[in-house]
Amino acid sequence: MIKQNEKTYKGKAAQLHVMSLLLLKGWNVATPEIDTGDDILVLKDESGDLRKIQVKSTYTILKKKNQQFQVKFNVPGRQLTKAQPIELTYFFVLLKNNVWHNKILIIERTQLEYQLSKLNKKLGSGNINFYLTFSGKKVFSTSKNISIDLVKFVNDYSNFPTQF
Repeated sequence: MIKQNEKTYKGKAAQLHVMSLLLLKGWNVATPEIDTGDDILVLKDESGDLRKIQVKSTYTILKKKNQQFQVKFNVPGRQLTKAQPIELTYFFVLLKNNVWHNKILIIERTQLEYQLSKLNKKLGSGNINFYLTFSGKKVFSTSKNISIDLVKFVNDYSNFPTQF
């Protein structure tokens, strides 16, 4: 694979990974023909319940110490602060040593906006760097000596219950 295409290929792989996980839970999945910020549309066929998903992926470990490591995600500020009739859910996935990490941060847009504001992040129109630290069973984000616990969002499929 050509280095300049690596990000595109791995980003698509992350999107397909999330789609696979949701298919296994019985959700019908689709990708919009035009990408306006929604990577995946998921539908509960019986009720017509529709959800929108934005997949964020990374494969670079920034810091590594014993069983702890840190990764960085970028979130578009404009997307994060824009209320929508069908709210967006973010799936933060990590490719570690060419294997999907078993902890996926699943968090609704409004909750992510709130959590990042607790870190004093400027939620304007630019990209927001969002760092996650994995340490054993803990998952947290830290910025300027402020730390927030995000473990309750790890593998939280409560808005995507199994359909079978």
